[in-house]
Amino acid sequence: MAASTSFVYAAISRAKNGADARKSRRKKQDNENNGRRKTGTSGRHHPGNENHAEEETTVEEHKIFDEVVVRVRAGNGGDGELAQPKRGRTVRNFKYHPGKNQKKEIFLPAGEPCAGGDGADVVLQVDPGLYGLTHMHKREVYSAKNGSNGDAGGSFVRRVAKQPKRDPLVISVPPGTSVHRKKTGQLIAELLQPGQKCTVAVGGAGGAGVTMPSQRKKTAQKMAEADEMVFDVEDVDWKADAKGMPGEELTLRLLLRVVADVGIVGLPNAGKSSLLRAMTNAKPRIARYPFTTLMPNLGVLELEKDDPDDLEPMTPVLADLPGLIEGAHLGKGLGRNFLRHLRRTNVMIHVLDATSYNVYEDFRVIREELRMYNPEYVKRPFLVVLNKMDVPRAEKNRENAHAMLKQCLQEMKDSELEVSFPSAVVETSAKEGTGVEKLMDAVKEVMQTLER
Repeated sequence: MAASTSFVYAAISRAKNGADARKSRRKKQDNENNGRRKTGTSGRHHPGNENHAEEETTVEEHKIFDEVVVRVRAGNGGDGELAQPKRGRTVRNFKYHPGKNQKKEIFLPAGEPCAGGDGADVVLQVDPGLYGLTHMHKREVYSAKNGSNGDAGGSFVRRVAKQPKRDPLVISVPPGTSVHRKKTGQLIAELLQPGQKCTVAVGGAGGAGVTMPSQRKKTAQKMAEADEMVFDVEDVDWKADAKGMPGEELTLRLLLRVVADVGIVGLPNAGKSSLLRAMTNAKPRIARYPFTTLMPNLGVLELEKDDPDDLEPMTPVLADLPGLIEGAHLGKGLGRNFLRHLRRTNVMIHVLDATSYNVYEDFRVIREELRMYNPEYVKRPFLVVLNKMDVPRAEKNRENAHAMLKQCLQEMKDSELEVSFPSAVVETSAKEGTGVEKLMDAVKEVMQTLER
């Protein structure tokens, strides 16, 4: 008896130890899985991985915010109902009352087979609250819902003749998005206005409701085929008629070109973002090192019109673009990725650093890069701004800067190229705000000239 009792206790102890070991292994596995999810790697959790991954995401965002390739798939049409051929039936009339002119029984015809619903479309819609296409990089395929199949709820109940079409899959995009087919490059649409929509993939049509041939007709057809007789059949492909059609599927390339009236361009660290902050309520990032701006910053400039009867202010949108360097049209620096954002601008502001000892070369680089990327850019009206005039070195370099700028403009005039010339040259200090009002007046004058 004692031996059997000790054997039972030993077995219970081994079972507990085994359960504890399994629990410990399970807990260890869960911790490793959590570490993989946090770090995004297959190794254990390292404290520095989170910051490193976040830093990489921040750095790469400027490369993906204005371009994305996605595949869109509209919903397939639902299949129609395949109904057996049935006759109507006579049922009792529950509204019958003795002495009234009503029948005791009424005839209910057999219900028609229900058709399948159309698949959902894929629609792009402009959301003015978005400023980039970064959110669309989270998914490679956008699939809409398939249409509902025909309802097989019985032949003598109230049913719809066709299932309703599925609600469309709406994808939000920022203003200024161009939609292209990736394979051919064909332009499908340009979405500019808030709320503007574009259907890029149409859902498939639903299948028709089909009444299947009766067994008597099938037997007669087989007998006719055996006797090599001609037998008239209403529809041989009745099953195919009930099949829903597939929805459209295509790959799209979305390009974002900011919707702005005035583009601010210049070399790195020339004070473009500071100038935007001084002229509008925008709050771009400002620092002492070059390439602080990695993505375009937008701001709205409020200007009063000269016409006293027109009380509505002029509100051009300004776009501060990342700094240009020589060779930007070839892809150097950040220039090539962002020069296309000048496509929709009407006026440009060339910002020059007045403390530079070679204003001639700075201005030449800006104009040449614009011309090499798109010759139309150098035909548009523009203003020249000599910024950082609050710095003592800029005050000493004032005459030299104006002389070099005049020399460069003279060379442009002597060349045979079709280019525009500056409407005004304005000295400013974005830090102290001097000259900003004069620059705003110059912008207003150019904008009013274009409206005329």
